[in-house]
Amino acid sequence: MDSLLYREESFELMQDMAKREKYLSYQSIIYNAAAEMEMGRNKSEAAIDLLLKSNAANSNDQAGRSFNNLKIATLAFKGKNYKLAKTYYDSLGLIPK
Repeated sequence: MDSLLYREESFELMQDMAKREKYLSYQSIIYNAAAEMEMGRNKSEAAIDLLLKSNAANSNDQAGRSFNNLKIATLAFKGKNYKLAKTYYDSLGLIPK
């Protein structure tokens, strides 16, 4: 039980950090880490929302955005949200036309 409480507190702390001006340059990384925590707790919808926030905060790292898009597509596909999965798989440009 203690580890569950610790994980919840850590998650809330990361959410608070992402909103602070002091950590704005790390916002994408913080949201990505929070998304990983949510994936570990099988909260796919929350993870997708956090990955979208990570992408929105990320203006420089195209590889990071692509990696997030792959995670979003995979989570959406597992959750049977095929339209969202298609959108994010297509954004990767992995399939030749």
